[in-house]
Amino acid sequence: MSVAISTALWKPNVIYGRFIILDESILNSAYIQLFVLERYDPKVFEPVILDGAAKVYRLKR
Repeated sequence: MSVAISTALWKPNVIYGRFIILDESILNSAYIQLFVLERYDPKVFEPVILDGAAKVYRLKR
């Protein structure tokens, strides 16, 4: 099953003018969740650097 996700849906204040098509296993991967969608559990991850060129998270546990 393929899932089309508009990145603008995840960050309503940012309009990228792009969309990505992913299958469900890739959509649920840590890379996509953290680096593309910036969706993370604040109990587990702490963002250190979030900009267009790089994203760095600190693992709290």
